[in-house]
Amino acid sequence: MALTLSQLCVNVENTYQMKLIAGEDGMDNVVRWVHIIEDIEVSHFINGQELIFTTGIAQRGVNWLLPYAEQLQKHGAIGLVINLGPYIEKVPPHLIVWCAEHAFPLFVLPWSVHIIDVTYDFCHRIVQNEKHEHSVASAFRILIFAPEKAEAYEGVLERAGFLQDGRYQVMLLYLQAKDGDISDLEWEQMQFHVYRVLRKSRLPICIFRIEQSICLIGQNIEREKIKQYVMQVAEILSESGNIYGGISEEQIGYKSISDLYAHAKAAGAVCKVRHRQFLSYTELGVYQILYGVRNRKVLDNFQAQELGVLIEYDKKHHADYVEVLRRYLFSECSIQRVADEMQVHRNTINYKLRHIKKIMQTDLGECDKMRILIAFLIRGMFSDM
Repeated sequence: MALTLSQLCVNVENTYQMKLIAGEDGMDNVVRWVHIIEDIEVSHFINGQELIFTTGIAQRGVNWLLPYAEQLQKHGAIGLVINLGPYIEKVPPHLIVWCAEHAFPLFVLPWSVHIIDVTYDFCHRIVQNEKHEHSVASAFRILIFAPEKAEAYEGVLERAGFLQDGRYQVMLLYLQAKDGDISDLEWEQMQFHVYRVLRKSRLPICIFRIEQSICLIGQNIEREKIKQYVMQVAEILSESGNIYGGISEEQIGYKSISDLYAHAKAAGAVCKVRHRQFLSYTELGVYQILYGVRNRKVLDNFQAQELGVLIEYDKKHHADYVEVLRRYLFSECSIQRVADEMQVHRNTINYKLRHIKKIMQTDLGECDKMRILIAFLIRGMFSDM
């Protein structure tokens, strides 16, 4: 897991005489980096999740400190360290009150301690932790895409607390952004939000980006708990877009990771088809069988065999027969429901269904309906994905 501010600042009072004086409730924030910023116009310096140091050398008095702290928090900083000395002799009480009310950690550092010593130490620890995170994530990527090489990475995982006999579960989170494509920075910020929610579990969880999703691999986590954490993440990220995701079942050992990833990916894809926010693999029903077919050509051929002639008819005649048939089968063959959904008279649907039967040379008996329904399920699996 990424470093939280409380983890980064362990023993800093003894080592650097750096003391927390307000905002203790914000110490569980994840730290991304450390900056020294003296300019009150902070927007150009901050990307989010940074701890900020200041000496006040570019300012006069202390009245600037409160608006400065407000700007820092607004732009995503997670704490402020004030270097007490000739430029800031004392922290104003109203700043202490504001930091406590807004869970914004406020530290003081004596002038006798060099800021560069503290920031170098902090940055070094952040970098080392990040290297560790990357090595664990790389090991899990190997387990997913090249499970035959798993043995070479067992040591990395075991040292990180992910054991061979652990019970593993994979979850994939997807974001449909409101403003189009998601930037690398937005992906990173998503990841930090997930870290912050899951850090309370105190269980080994690896979080990393894979393809167009955030992948979470957890060990020995109760199924209901992981769903609870996911809902918290979805609520936090809802401003950026629609969050949906798939959750695998639980299996033991490293060799299960590749299959669990495929299960989570299938569950995420079905979420899109069914317009659901989250689904577990165990909830997929017949989709478990369809996603179990590794050769996609088999599925494409089946879909073409059942629906190809009707798809071609629609293209040639600018008709909507494929959609009519889909709605008919998915509404338990209720002509009235299809008519209501498409806002036409039921006689129109009856006419189109008769024409569909002629085109497809079928009477839409039970066996025919089952095959065509499966073809529609396959069609939905790969559309817009």
